[in-house]
Amino acid sequence: MSDKVAIRFQPQRAEIAVERGQTVLEAARIGKVGLTHKCGGHGTCGTCKVQVDSKTELETPTKVELRHLSEHRLAAGFRLACQCKITGPATVLVPEDPLRRVVRELLEAQRQERGDTDSQFEDGCLEAADAE
Repeated sequence: MSDKVAIRFQPQRAEIAVERGQTVLEAARIGKVGLTHKCGGHGTCGTCKVQVDSKTELETPTKVELRHLSEHRLAAGFRLACQCKITGPATVLVPEDPLRRVVRELLEAQRQERGDTDSQFEDGCLEAADAE
């Protein structure tokens, strides 16, 4: 009998059941949750930072995590998705992709510059960017 636990990804609102002991990155892949990871999950790039809220105690951060995350960030629940193993039910906050954030901020600035109250065009662009 398998030992499955529920993990929820926010803001995607995706909830999936995964095997206890899998990494957060493996869970994200299973749930088809977009999570930036440039090194393929080897812990060398540090781009898969997430914030984990778990009701059960997480495993001690790995040496790789200690290289990429400050004590303050670790205390706030930040972990590397490729290194952090799931020990029980958890909620994972996936930060906004930096490129998507820049596009969103530029579109918002354009909208404010023009005083656009009818931002149908920009909203359509944002929705298209979100769909990718």
